[in-house]
Amino acid sequence: MGFFDDITIPASEMPLGSEYNGSEGVWVWRYEGNELYMDLEEPIRFRVLETKFLDVSPPRPKIGDVDSVPASHAPPFSLTCTIAQDGLGLISWWE
Repeated sequence: MGFFDDITIPASEMPLGSEYNGSEGVWVWRYEGNELYMDLEEPIRFRVLETKFLDVSPPRPKIGDVDSVPASHAPPFSLTCTIAQDGLGLISWWE
C-alpha cells in the first residue's frame, strides 16, 4: 500500500489453486487453465479479517534508531487479510 507494510495474507487465505513458486519468488493462482502470477508491488484488492493493535507505550525507539529495535519487534498495528473470495486479488485479474 506504500504507507503501511504490516499486512499479512496467510496461505490459507489465498485463492483455491494457489501455490508458491520458489524459483520466481511469487505466488501463482492456477485458474481455469491460466497461471495468474501475484507479482510484488501490484495493486491488490483484499478483505480485512483481523486487526491487531499492540500498545507500544513508552519506551519506543527514536525514529531512525534502527539498532534499538529488536528483530522480532511486533508492529504496533497489523492486518490479517484474505484474497480467497470473488473479486479479490490483483486488480489486473479482474480488468
